[in-house]
Amino acid sequence: MDTVLVVDPASSKTYTFDFAADLPSTDSALSNIGAGDSTIDAFNFAGTDVGSTILSAKTRTGKTLLVTIGALTLGQEYRVRFVGEGATSGQKFTKWLQVLCRNEGEAEF
Repeated sequence: MDTVLVVDPASSKTYTFDFAADLPSTDSALSNIGAGDSTIDAFNFAGTDVGSTILSAKTRTGKTLLVTIGALTLGQEYRVRFVGEGATSGQKFTKWLQVLCRNEGEAEF
């Protein structure tokens, strides 16, 4: 896991991963989000794809990918995968975000 984020079940959060340090200098941006290009998806602890349920507003801006995460179930853990593909090089880099759905002020590490 690259990062851990704690989200209250009654709220949503927008999270951004920056791929600038990973991309070769020939890439001025990431490829658009879509099939075979840059992607953002999510899985619950059992490995079931829940991206269509908890992810919204998937956006690529320059060398960053961002998404809003919400509609989470209290006590559940999720893994969000960000795959950034260089628009010029075609090289892909993966970053993982672990999301813990906990009441505000309550988290386990």
